[in-house]
Amino acid sequence: NKKGESKAVKRPKLTKQQQEALQEYRETKAKAEAGLESKFKAAFCVLLFCRVMSSVVNIIPDCDETMNYWEPTHYLMYGHGLQTWEYSPVYGLRSYLYILLHSIPGNIVSILFLRSKINTFYAIRGLLSVVCAYAEQTFYRGIDARFGETIGFGTLFFMIL
Repeated sequence: NKKGESKAVKRPKLTKQQQEALQEYRETKAKAEAGLESKFKAAFCVLLFCRVMSSVVNIIPDCDETMNYWEPTHYLMYGHGLQTWEYSPVYGLRSYLYILLHSIPGNIVSILFLRSKINTFYAIRGLLSVVCAYAEQTFYRGIDARFGETIGFGTLFFMIL
């Protein structure tokens, strides 16, 4: 045996009954995993529907959302807009980095597809809906795996509300 070489591990031969049991186990496990995946896909679809509908139907409920996110995004995209004191160079409490994450896809959508500022606004909200639904589905999947199906479903239920 040379240095660096590993020995081949010989597995004992399985009987026909053991092989059948192993095959049945693998099939059962594959069906269970497929069922879980379809459960999580369904959860994502429900969450996505709720978030997209919210982005289309709901008004902006908070002036902070307008002044701290939409106005600076408008400024980065179009070169003009209102500026709050938090973004002012004098105070510099907030970074434009997070706003830049909104304006980049907003600019792409605006240039390629939607010339209207209103349509670009809804496209950004729609993109945020997709990201939010994915994050919530991932959270639900983790809760389901860690605490069980009942707690996971309760978590999903309250996220949908």
